[in-house]
Amino acid sequence: IRDSSRTLFSVDGRTVKGMTLLVNGVPWSDPYNDDPLARFLTLSRVRRVEVIYSASPALTGRAASGGVINIVIEEGGRKPPFAAGDFTWGANGRKSRKAWFSSPDAFINGTIAYDEYMQDYFESVAGNPGALTGLYNSRSVLLDLTMRGKAADRVLVRLRRFEDSYEGTRNWPELRDPLQPPEDVRYSGFDSEIRYVRGGAEVSVRQRFVEMKRKAGQTSGLVLGGAATWQGMAGPADVKGFVSAERAEFENELWGVRFAPDADRAEGGLTLGGMAGQLRWRGGLSAGTMTGSGFFAGGEAAVSHGDEKGLYQTLMAARRVRTPTVEELYQPALERLPDGDMLSTSGDPDLGHETSDEISLGLGYGTAVRADIFARFERSRIEIEGSDPAVYASDGSDDVIGLRASLDGGGATGVALFDYRWQLSGHWFADRAEITPGVPEYYVLGGLWLTRPSFRKTETLTIGVRASETGSRFFPGVELGSYTLIDLSVSLTVMGVVVKFEMKNILDEKYETVPGMYMPGQHYRFGINWRLFN
Repeated sequence: IRDSSRTLFSVDGRTVKGMTLLVNGVPWSDPYNDDPLARFLTLSRVRRVEVIYSASPALTGRAASGGVINIVIEEGGRKPPFAAGDFTWGANGRKSRKAWFSSPDAFINGTIAYDEYMQDYFESVAGNPGALTGLYNSRSVLLDLTMRGKAADRVLVRLRRFEDSYEGTRNWPELRDPLQPPEDVRYSGFDSEIRYVRGGAEVSVRQRFVEMKRKAGQTSGLVLGGAATWQGMAGPADVKGFVSAERAEFENELWGVRFAPDADRAEGGLTLGGMAGQLRWRGGLSAGTMTGSGFFAGGEAAVSHGDEKGLYQTLMAARRVRTPTVEELYQPALERLPDGDMLSTSGDPDLGHETSDEISLGLGYGTAVRADIFARFERSRIEIEGSDPAVYASDGSDDVIGLRASLDGGGATGVALFDYRWQLSGHWFADRAEITPGVPEYYVLGGLWLTRPSFRKTETLTIGVRASETGSRFFPGVELGSYTLIDLSVSLTVMGVVVKFEMKNILDEKYETVPGMYMPGQHYRFGINWRLFN
């Protein structure tokens, strides 16, 4: 769910506030409102993306979470020194520059990565067709230093600096009114981490500073924290556990109102799993405490029967917990617009935590077919209630039924020596679209990729088509219709060089992910990826 200054995620149709974004198992979000900091990732170092449907605390690393996406970034170096550069150009002044270098993997390894994304303007604002708005520039730098010992232990020191800047940007809901002047936004921060790993145990300390400056004022938060994880065996059972603690302090000023809240959080969890014949089992418990919402607890029990390479069935029951954000707890009554056209909103320090009791049943065959039907009962949902000021309250409730499924396969076409791979997946929710803002009632994604190696397999041609259908979405007082996107990609790999071309939104679909801002129409991207010492 994207607007001009935020990227939000939803897992299984849960509220976007309930989703946790991890980077190599470490929470990666704005400490004030829990918005994921996805835009600040150094994508050149990303190796894979994991969607964790389990609520087991030792798997998610968070006792309170409504679903987890874990971004795995490569750590350490490779046997030879390695360098890569990736440069793209596209319509509307879209440009990206990504590069990284890593020294050989030895006793001491160093890595530096730099990503930059630029765009001259967004296509238009729905309330003012034809208008161009927004000059965007995003930069992030990553520095890693890894030291390895003789006992297979290692120390990682990581530093990150990131910044987004927008000029002439319109943000929802102000962009409903084209007469409101656009604003400039600067979103920046600094993050550091020291981690010690030995066997199945990890200990880390970390710091994160995030600041946003815009027309309304500024929010700035500093987080200091630490965590420990471990895994091993207890008889025939696998055991994983974690503990973590953090403190966040803020210096905010919005619409002329100064406030400086702080919040403490501590949590921990334990998961056990094992085998009993063809029955795999897993169980986990977690608990924690947070300033404002107090004590919280959750857990999961799951069983799977069958062969992982053949037919199998799964059953999972869980209680998930979401703690309120600092914004929901401590924001004072604020006028959202200086002319007072919108009602003010106010936090509530007496908010409780949200709970979701869930059950899911799955059926699959190897990695080719998977289908899950799930139901959950959400209680104490945090919602805005009342008027002038509208106050956050823990009075919402909802019952949800949904379905997710995926199919994939591949092989050889026998035509022009092309190999092929295809994927099809989808989600559907009963009545979810009318209850949770921005979550579509259904989503279908499919893709087909053709690959042909040649010249002793040092050259590879890849052609891909990707299509998606997104159902209608509801926002307060606004319904956005469904839309279809089709993208085409072509790439040619020659030794360590990849030349790539993408045509995005071939159908030139007009669509909005939030009310008031059109997403890009048909546009292209051209790029080169060059890997040295490969």
